[in-house]
Amino acid sequence: ETPGEWVNFGALMNPGGFRTSGVLNFAEGKLYGMTESAGKFGKGVIYKIDPDGTNLQTVAPFPFELRGDKSHQLYLDGKLWGTDNALNKGTLYYLDLQEGTINMVANFTDSTGLDPVSQLTLYDGKFWGVTRGGGRFNKGTIYSVNTDGTDLQAVYHFSEVDGSGMAGITLTMYDGKIWGTHRWGGANFRGFIFSYVLATEEFAIEHTFSTSDVGTYPDYGLVSYQDKLWGIMESGGPLNNGGVYSIDPSDDTHSPTLEFSFGSETGFDLNAGLLAGNMPQQGE
Repeated sequence: ETPGEWVNFGALMNPGGFRTSGVLNFAEGKLYGMTESAGKFGKGVIYKIDPDGTNLQTVAPFPFELRGDKSHQLYLDGKLWGTDNALNKGTLYYLDLQEGTINMVANFTDSTGLDPVSQLTLYDGKFWGVTRGGGRFNKGTIYSVNTDGTDLQAVYHFSEVDGSGMAGITLTMYDGKIWGTHRWGGANFRGFIFSYVLATEEFAIEHTFSTSDVGTYPDYGLVSYQDKLWGIMESGGPLNNGGVYSIDPSDDTHSPTLEFSFGSETGFDLNAGLLAGNMPQQGE
């Protein structure tokens, strides 16, 4: 399908930075996003814009302790909740949309996991996410935290066996499981798709990527749409520029199907964009 027009941040007198970061969130009739630089403290800003691409405004600057290029957010009850890993440890914070203020509520530790990389996922009254480091084996964790910011804890610890490198930005809930991706791990070191059953606390590698697949290195996690799980691969496709893939979670093999290939004109540095989001560097 033909995409809509790009909003050119460089051409607008944007009080924030000129490079966008993170996945756009729709909240209270506006799209909210982040920039990775400028603002009062030079750490970026949270901005809002109308869905038709007009009325771009700064909502709040990131404080000195946080950075816009390290944040991922989720809307709940008048607040944008997010995590930030600017100090290589991690902070849970929220933006109060009514007051326009950013409040830091919890810090990540070695035991909870360090360097949160995923967007928060809401399920069963809790936020869920993934860290890149820390945990029992210093390979990252799956963590949960209450929606008031209390009881931040690791529920699964990645190890040398099941993970190495960055986990995907976006987790998704499907059929009682958390689904996600890991970029480097797996038997072939080209990434894997994993699931975590909340009821039984059971972790499983659902598919290991290899050179026989339609692509490898699943960078950006998964989203659920029309009974399929969708993600982005860094490599694969006719030009080896990667593409969008889908899997059928009801199929035991979970083999990926290439749905769309990125060409040289598409834009390659996706940075946290996944199916619906933004690209910091795009084509014409």
